[in-house]
Amino acid sequence: MPVENVWLLYSTDAQLTGKWGLHADAQIRRARSAATLRQNQVRVGVNYTANPQVVLTAGYSYVDLYSADEAPAAIQAPEHRLYEQLILQDDQGLVRMQHRYRLEQRRLTRPGEEEPVYLNRFRYQMRLTLPLRGKAIEPGTPYIAAANELLFNFGRNLIGGIFDQNRAAIAVGYQFTKATALEAGYLNLLSPTANQARQRHIAQLSLTFNPDLRPPTLNPTQY
Repeated sequence: MPVENVWLLYSTDAQLTGKWGLHADAQIRRARSAATLRQNQVRVGVNYTANPQVVLTAGYSYVDLYSADEAPAAIQAPEHRLYEQLILQDDQGLVRMQHRYRLEQRRLTRPGEEEPVYLNRFRYQMRLTLPLRGKAIEPGTPYIAAANELLFNFGRNLIGGIFDQNRAAIAVGYQFTKATALEAGYLNLLSPTANQARQRHIAQLSLTFNPDLRPPTLNPTQY
């Protein structure tokens, strides 16, 4: 099972008021070697925290997708996305559970084509985290995380059917502070091709930083 790709990820959710916050993340994806481009992505959004279990987000992302050639021969295919997202989370038990529902409106140029096309996509991810020490993921706690995400295309301009991808991942992490965590893990990406499904084996390294920027006078439990 050789690792074919490496994904480096950074994500932040900054809480600004009792209900409102900002989201940003960036991804660098490489195949076979650092010189083989795969994808770069930047995403930004506005978060609305309805309550501690429900978070709504809307935003924009820009993606540079490349053919599987080494730079500078790789063909660049840019993509612009709008997205809307709902996160439902349960932090009460030993195992944290999170459900993420995301709609994407994609305007992209496929490799080798000149005119952009419009696509719609729906994504659902379930993620579980379990502390490896103690009963909660607190500063100084190692943990294990597992996730599975299904991606479906719909609407016009479909190529290859409705099913787009399945992403199954497992990782080990460490919660350094209340805001900062680091994870390293493996992702199995399954996608359909003309004749059969194709699997890609991906190593992931992810840094998360979620600062609370609310004024000290604001009670964090008041939503």
